Amino acid sequence: MHKHLKSRGRIVLEFGGKGNVRSIIESLRQTLDSHGYRENANLQPWYFPSISEYTILLENHGFEVQLAQLLDRPTPLDDPKKGIMDWLEMFAGAFFRDITPDKRALIIKEAQERTKPYCYRDGRWYADYRRIRILAVKS
Repeated sequence: MHKHLKSRGRIVLEFGGKGNVRSIIESLRQTLDSHGYRENANLQPWYFPSISEYTILLENHGFEVQLAQLLDRPTPLDDPKKGIMDWLEMFAGAFFRDITPDKRALIIKEAQERTKPYCYRDGRWYADYRRIRILAVKS
């Protein structure tokens, strides 16, 4: 092995990519907006970059990107009745700032119903995850 190859650091990454949970987020935004919570609907609590955005960041920090993939990974959710509702409770808390618990529960239920055409099949709820996988080496 060449000496310069021994000192190079390798990283492998996987994380949410552009379009990650798009159906869930859009359904939640529409529901919040329909209930008059426009400011909440416009929040952007997550960063889901495109492959080009992220590979440019890596290259600008001295990495050589050897592999970059954007993959759809529909992921089954545990509860066949409340899958999206549970997901929203667990991950989307930032959208519910200044919303009462009763109103929050109503919005979450309605948001789940809006996702049904996109995230429910064969008696199960799925999160519409999109993942970026990257292999990069420090130059």
